Amino acid sequence: MSDQLKLSKLFYINPTSPGLPTPPPSLAHLSTVKKDILRDGFDSKHPIIIRLDGDKRIADGNHRLAIALELKLDYVPVRFRLRYLKEIPLKSILSNPWQIKLSEIFYVNPIRICSEHIQHNFDKCEIWNRYDKHTWKQNRWDTLKSEISKKGFDDKYPILIHLDYEDERIIDGNHRLAIALELKLDYVPVRFEHMIRN
Repeated sequence: MSDQLKLSKLFYINPTSPGLPTPPPSLAHLSTVKKDILRDGFDSKHPIIIRLDGDKRIADGNHRLAIALELKLDYVPVRFRLRYLKEIPLKSILSNPWQIKLSEIFYVNPIRICSEHIQHNFDKCEIWNRYDKHTWKQNRWDTLKSEISKKGFDDKYPILIHLDYEDERIIDGNHRLAIALELKLDYVPVRFEHMIRN
């Protein structure tokens, strides 16, 4: 069974994120789309495509990312390209040709994570805060919120999002993301979990 390719949902990511490759600055001067970006902003219909199939590099959008860095844009639209097998044969499972890998840190707009309908533990992003405050002890919630408010979001504990052929879902960090939304933070650190072939 041959591998297949899939593009993830759209994420809005700070262009200085460690997980994004850095294109040569000269590409910004070679591009003809700089005037379009200055006039209209970065078109989400033409996101930057990042490979997450074993080799971290830009599959499409080097010039646009170079321009975003030069213009010091807060966010650029990004989709990840994944390689997968929809149905993994038993022989492949037993021989373990695939392994789980974590990406580097990406700084992602938390509101956009919700607006793109990423799956999570609750039905809708809007009910996170209300739901969590009832299920968590209030002092635990308040302590974590106070720490994030004073010190910011710790990169050592990023939101973990799993990417595969069926969905994108948050597997760690639901409460911290809910607090980030309540505090209206500009971005949160995210690492993406994905499968690669050995």
